[in-house]
Amino acid sequence: MKYFLLIFLIFPLLLWADNQSKIDSLNHLLQNSNPDNTAIILNKLSKLYVGQDNIQSLNLAQEALELSKQVKNKNSEAMALFNIAIAYFYSGNFINAKQFFLQSIILFAEVKDYFQLAKTTQNLGLISYFENDYQQAILHLKDAAKVNNIEEYPELLADILMNAGLNYYMLGEYDSALQNYFDALDLFKNTDNKENYTKLTNRIGMLYWGKGDYDKAIEYLLMTVRLNEEMGNMIGVATANNNLGAIYKDINEGEIALDYYNKALKLHQESNDKQGIAMVMTNMGNIYNNRGENTKSLELYTEALSICDSIKDEFTISSIHINMGSIFEEQGNLDKALEYFKKGLEYKKKIGNKEGMIIGYNSIGDIYKKQGKYNLVSIIFNNALELALKAQMKDQIKTSYKNLSDLYKELNITKGEIKNHADFNIIET
Repeated sequence: MKYFLLIFLIFPLLLWADNQSKIDSLNHLLQNSNPDNTAIILNKLSKLYVGQDNIQSLNLAQEALELSKQVKNKNSEAMALFNIAIAYFYSGNFINAKQFFLQSIILFAEVKDYFQLAKTTQNLGLISYFENDYQQAILHLKDAAKVNNIEEYPELLADILMNAGLNYYMLGEYDSALQNYFDALDLFKNTDNKENYTKLTNRIGMLYWGKGDYDKAIEYLLMTVRLNEEMGNMIGVATANNNLGAIYKDINEGEIALDYYNKALKLHQESNDKQGIAMVMTNMGNIYNNRGENTKSLELYTEALSICDSIKDEFTISSIHINMGSIFEEQGNLDKALEYFKKGLEYKKKIGNKEGMIIGYNSIGDIYKKQGKYNLVSIIFNNALELALKAQMKDQIKTSYKNLSDLYKELNITKGEIKNHADFNIIET
């Protein structure tokens, strides 16, 4: 079975084309700043490098942290911890990101910076989202919405509600998702914030995609494109075009999907958004693979992989390895496929991406099955099933059960010989 991982964005990357001028200005200010101001400037610089050079972002934040400790400035120290977490987050290292977010929360609470406290708690929810733990994400977001004086920050509260809606969407609880989105919409209307309103139209479009209402999904994403164009946010335009490409791929309109992907790629390239470039190239590689153009697909994956390596984007790296493994499997190069599947699984484990881990296990199990290594196949497929059950991922549970069912039938194992025969019954009903 082929497993291809699609990469789309529910929220745009935090990158703007004028970052370099801001960086130059802040570097100029560094030349004559005192230690307190230096720590503040280093934190600002760290934010500007996120997504473009995550290593530099991390180094600047770590420098700000050490300096903040020396001058005993807890506000700057808390912000440095936050920025370190952000750099790890955008590198796909969610374990380290979580660790530093938790450290920053303690200090934000101590200095009574309720805005950053709520924002950081919300980011813990985002990590849980990327770990596919949507229930935990909702708990973090509910905590963020209860932070002292949160009503003084309506835009942040609206953002928290949007993210809560996203996690309800992932759980298939569309009514709860829409309720959170509409509550956020009311707050955005009061603040007249076009940027957040545009984020919401993107989210609503993705929700309708999840419901299978493609016309509504396309309507809202086209609205997102228009609003981002009016604001001059080309990264937002690129993000919406990528998501439109994903929808058209889903309804088997490959040519239209490629058209949107090419638009997105051009905009990401013009903005020097390396993470976005790699993301779109990966999705385009999936299209060419569906067409049987494996050479073109592998070229795109390889180029995307090189970009991701340069910015340490482990999340996308992990998905590309699994996608490339599927192509090698299709070509009959099972050893090469196994090598890439194992590497992809290794990254998925590192970043804690449960859905990716399940796909990695099932992919490796397929290879072992083709190689006749049946003593390993059952173990690997059961690993996938156990993880899917714990994460309550219905589609992955179904896939894992089917893999085991097919294996047992191929080996002529009867229901009575299967330890979890009650589970086996589920597959056949």
